[in-house]
Amino acid sequence: MLLPRCIILLSVILFSSTYLVTADDSTPPFVEISGGFSRATAGANGALFFRMKNLTDKPLCLQKASCDSADHVELHTHIKEGDVFRMVEVPEICFDQEEELKPGGLHVMLMGLKHPLKEDKKIEVTLTFDNGQSTTATLPIKNPGHKGCGCKHKQNK
Repeated sequence: MLLPRCIILLSVILFSSTYLVTADDSTPPFVEISGGFSRATAGANGALFFRMKNLTDKPLCLQKASCDSADHVELHTHIKEGDVFRMVEVPEICFDQEEELKPGGLHVMLMGLKHPLKEDKKIEVTLTFDNGQSTTATLPIKNPGHKGCGCKHKQNK
């Protein structure tokens, strides 16, 4: 009776050790995405907002975002020209410790949505950084809260 218990215990220890080695060999996390959301839309364009926390000791740059729900995805910011704000594409979003993408500032622009973004659903985005790593975030879609910024977006084909 003692021998079968020892074999089971030994099997559990060996299995656990293999798992720990596998876990130790994996790539450590490099960025934390939090507080993310998109707003519900009826139109062809939408935006994603979230916080990025750099978990490394080197600056990070978000270089690309992709989303199966849109034909085209760009990194954007707002600039003021006179009394008018307009959105422009930026090549990357770099940060040392933390960066917040928020309405009226930096954001990920979804162009040519394949379907409207509906409240209480979720949208998935893949974020690619200059260190060659990517992460996927699933963001909730919330009530728009207002009619939008009134900005025009050029649709790239």
